[in-house]
Amino acid sequence: MTEPDVALTDYALAVECGVFAYLLSRRASRNRSLSAWFVLFFGATTGTALAGGTVHGFFLDERTLGARVLWPAALLALGLVALAAWEIGATLRFAPPLVRKISLVARAEFVVYAGVVFFVSQAFAVAVLNYLPAMLFLAVVALFMIFLAARWLVDATDV
Repeated sequence: MTEPDVALTDYALAVECGVFAYLLSRRASRNRSLSAWFVLFFGATTGTALAGGTVHGFFLDERTLGARVLWPAALLALGLVALAAWEIGATLRFAPPLVRKISLVARAEFVVYAGVVFFVSQAFAVAVLNYLPAMLFLAVVALFMIFLAARWLVDATDV
């Protein structure tokens, strides 16, 4: 194993996210669309971690078939994680008309990203530039929802 620390960490992340995806997929939900995006988020993270961990552990030489197949697969799966993050954040925060617009832009951006991965660059920096805005968006939405919940709790206890 060439980079055991990275590979084993990725494999542990894959197991954890795989369990999350499985448990979420088995749970009944009032909002099936949102539930599906969460399953994709954790499922694609599982795929990213498995492919990335295998590359770091066994296929660091870019000329090997394993690297040529698994590295772009890891980058594309990470693109799906970003797409799911946009969809989750939009669904949690905005009304359906705006969610549809954000969804359309996020899906178009994923197609462009996939084109970049296949035809321009497979540098990890490209994946980070794609992934970072989506994660920041999801983090801001989550913080906003935590703020709203905390405010509701404070208001509910003010008697």
